[in-house]
Amino acid sequence: MKQISTGSPLESSIGYSRAVAKGGWCFVSGVTGNDYATMEMSPDIAA
Repeated sequence: MKQISTGSPLESSIGYSRAVAKGGWCFVSGVTGNDYATMEMSPDIAA
């Protein structure tokens, strides 16, 4: 099993990983397009 994290302060404060991969599977938690530098979310879905 491999845990995948981004280093976000939220991950360490509540103890979760963005994704967990095992074998041919990858389970992704709810993520947003939040820019942690500005703490804003882009209105553009592609961003």
